[in-house]
Amino acid sequence: MSLAVLFPLQPGSGPRIPTALPLPVPPAERRHPPRPAKSPGKVVDAETGKTIIGANVGVVGTSLGDATDINGKYTIAGLQPGIYALQVS
Repeated sequence: MSLAVLFPLQPGSGPRIPTALPLPVPPAERRHPPRPAKSPGKVVDAETGKTIIGANVGVVGTSLGDATDINGKYTIAGLQPGIYALQVS
C-alpha cells in the first residue's frame, strides 16, 4: 500500500485536476516491528515417552530459557520470530 497526497494544479494553469504525489512508505517491519513471542514446549524421555521434570531448556547463544514443570512443559518468552537451537540439560 502506498500513500498519496492530492493537490490541485496552480490557478490559471487549466482545469483543476487533482494530481497524486507519491510518498515513500517505510517497509512493514519498520512500521510494525515484530513482537517478541513465546515458545512453549514439552520435554520427554526419548525411550520411555515420560515427561522430564526440572529440565533446563535454553536458547543457544542467549540468556533466555526456562525449566520444565511437573508436566515437562516450559515456555521461553522474549523471542523474536526466527529459528533457534535449544539446549536441554
